[in-house]
Formats: sequence, C-alpha cells, structure tokens
Amino acid sequence: MADEITMEVSLAVAKGGASIDSGAISDTITMSGSDMGTETGTATSTTALIATPASVGFSGAGAIIVVQNLGSALITIGVNNATPPTQVQATLSGGEVCVLNGVTAQPYIHAPSNTLYQVWACEK
Repeated sequence: MADEITMEVSLAVAKGGASIDSGAISDTITMSGSDMGTETGTATSTTALIATPASVGFSGAGAIIVVQNLGSALITIGVNNATPPTQVQATLSGGEVCVLNGVTAQPYIHAPSNTLYQVWACEK
C-alpha cells in the first residue's frame, strides 16, 4: 500500500498590519514501517525519555512524532539527557503542539513535575 501517512500544517500570523499565511500545506508519505500509536505522558522535574508507543521504532527512516503540551508549564524536547536538554528540538508552552519528522532516536523531555503531554507517533 502507498500513501498511508498524511501530514498537514499551516502557519498564519498577523500583527501590526503585517501578515503571512502559508495556507494548508499537506503531504502524503508511504509508510515503510508498520507501527503507530498514541501515549499520554507525565513529565517529571528531571529529563526522561519521552513517552512513545513501545512498538514504534526509530531506526531506518525514523519516526514522525507529534507532541502536544496538555499543561501550562514550558516543556523542552531534546536529543540529549541533560536537565534541561541542551540540544533542543522544540519548546512548547501550554497547549502548543509540534511535529518532529525523521526522528531516529527516542527524544528526551523536560518539564516541571506532573506536566501532562500527548504523543502521536508512527514509523516513517
């Protein structure tokens, strides 16, 4: 089968009379892996591996991970186990979401204790 993954993003900004709008940008990708899933995680005050479905692998083409901050505290996502990570892939304020594409190693997450986040992931 082909084109099992569909991704869509957009960015619209308006301030002080200036504006930009990317419109909806979408892409379909053929999934070489077969695993996908979703997890709700709880961050602790120390840096830890981000909660991803156990079946989702990060080898080969990697994985696509969508992370949403369900709390109000700042979340930092990075590739190293420092507190907080110094090789930062994303920082998310409350309610914010990001897409990490082609992730070849399980990322680390850092936030204050009991900060909830949601993860959707699939092998690319």
